Amino acid sequence: MSLYSHRRLSGSWVVSLVTGLLILFVWEASVRLGGIKRVYVSPPSEIVSALWNLIQHGYASTALSAQIGASVGRVFLGYVLAVLTAVPVGLLMGKSQFIQRVVDPVLQTYRPIPPIAYIPLLIIWFGIGELPKVILIFLAVFPVVCLNSFDGVGNISDTKMRAAYALGANEWQIFWLIVLPGSLPHIATGLRIGIGSAWMAVVAAETIAADSGLGWMALDSSRYLRTDLVILGILIIGLIGFSLDLTFRLLEERLLPWRGKD
Repeated sequence: MSLYSHRRLSGSWVVSLVTGLLILFVWEASVRLGGIKRVYVSPPSEIVSALWNLIQHGYASTALSAQIGASVGRVFLGYVLAVLTAVPVGLLMGKSQFIQRVVDPVLQTYRPIPPIAYIPLLIIWFGIGELPKVILIFLAVFPVVCLNSFDGVGNISDTKMRAAYALGANEWQIFWLIVLPGSLPHIATGLRIGIGSAWMAVVAAETIAADSGLGWMALDSSRYLRTDLVILGILIIGLIGFSLDLTFRLLEERLLPWRGKD
């Protein structure tokens, strides 16, 4: 990294830090001096106090780490199952027009439907245990990863494919040496967007008769007008999602150095 790039990166972090501190200051002052009722918006100082209390005593006799673990476990199961099925289906769609014509209309029909709309059916079909929660997250992640994998195959250069065939490569060699590496940047984008979709869906999933999880904690706190805990639950979900997205971006830079290059 050049000296100029290093200074620019350092400067961007300073700007972000100052912006964040300014937002917190305005937020705190608006609540304490602006007459905003705490039942609507809790100031940052009370949210920090609520966090410390949660760390010490938990919520509903359950430690904060267990609440986080419950949500992470649901997201992990739904996300992994979606990725393991969506990536192969997306690659097959890119290689076979028949599979594309079968799968694409189904995906395009259910993709715009918000995951929360499936809750009544999932309860009827699978009850109120953990399975419907995992399936809801699966449904939120699958189309994102599948369509990005499909786009990855579609963006591979025809010149590379023709050159490989001219050199005598068979279908498996073309897949492992051209199709898969060429699709990985798009698949990685789908994985990043998918993890965000999974964390958005977990809040909806934890409305299905849950008794643990960050989404459930935020929803349950709203019944008692604990705005500080509601905001805290939302912030923790956002921070976890941001951390995972940052991790994906760093891994992408290290593992896919050919991204953006022909």
